[in-house]
Amino acid sequence: MRNSIKSVLFVLLCGAAMTSCDKKDEEIVPKTIMTYDGKEYELSKGLLIDYGTFPPNEGNGQELFLSSSGVTIRESGGKIDSIYGRGHGIFFQLFGASSNQLGEGEYTFDFSQGPFKAKSFFYSYATFDNDFVDWDADLHEMIAGTITVKKINTEYSITFDCIENSGKHITGFYKGALKIYDEK
Repeated sequence: MRNSIKSVLFVLLCGAAMTSCDKKDEEIVPKTIMTYDGKEYELSKGLLIDYGTFPPNEGNGQELFLSSSGVTIRESGGKIDSIYGRGHGIFFQLFGASSNQLGEGEYTFDFSQGPFKAKSFFYSYATFDNDFVDWDADLHEMIAGTITVKKINTEYSITFDCIENSGKHITGFYKGALKIYDEK
């Protein structure tokens, strides 16, 4: 009897040890959110508009827009017709190093007014709990920051840490696909 209890305990301990090893090997993925002033705001979708080259700037002029589930993008003929709904979003005007995709690497804020280098961003803002029809938005314009982009197949991991015009940080992480619009 004693040996069978020891055997059962041994099996349970081995199972627990194997389970804890599996959890250590799992990748911890941050929530797909942005934070501002101590509050979290969900991000559920993203899009990238590629405008092509704009000499004397380097790279392709692009716009990255990450938004919450309440924001809807209406298309007509494969182009963006309008944006409506209520929610949050963050918008970056940037110069990417790649055409028709958001290139991997670190993008830095450039306040110089150009010419802009590849992997830089400039006019950018965030809005929270906004009505995208009436645009009663309180825009938080960026004055500094970085965006880090990684891509595996069609899924992007985008991390950003920016400072807006009142000096507060807007940070966030987005993981998912981007709908690409070619406007060249």
